[in-house]
Amino acid sequence: MDRNPPEISSVVVADSSVNISDETASFTINLSEAVSSYDTSKISLDINGTPSTIATLISAGSASVSINASSNQLTITYTPTGSGSVKLAVANGAFTDGSGNAYVAPSWGATNYINFSDYAVS
Repeated sequence: MDRNPPEISSVVVADSSVNISDETASFTINLSEAVSSYDTSKISLDINGTPSTIATLISAGSASVSINASSNQLTITYTPTGSGSVKLAVANGAFTDGSGNAYVAPSWGATNYINFSDYAVS
């Protein structure tokens, strides 16, 4: 029986900066195993110090999410609406595997902030 929750093995950012007038920012979250579900209300982009859930950004039309065929790679595409810095935050329960094991953020907090040093939107 699988008792191991999915973990984030890496996060890939397509570009270190984007031009607000004509580009999108892509964040790809690579997971340690296939997931059966993901919760966009538990994944956020912290934009200039103000967190917004991916669910909210999707509703506003400024983000989209896709998962690969193996269900172990989630890509978030964000269309900036202003300039500044962006951080990705992943909270407990953002991913669940087929055995019902939920993602657990590192022990230092309930949210895993993936810090993109100087990820800039200009």
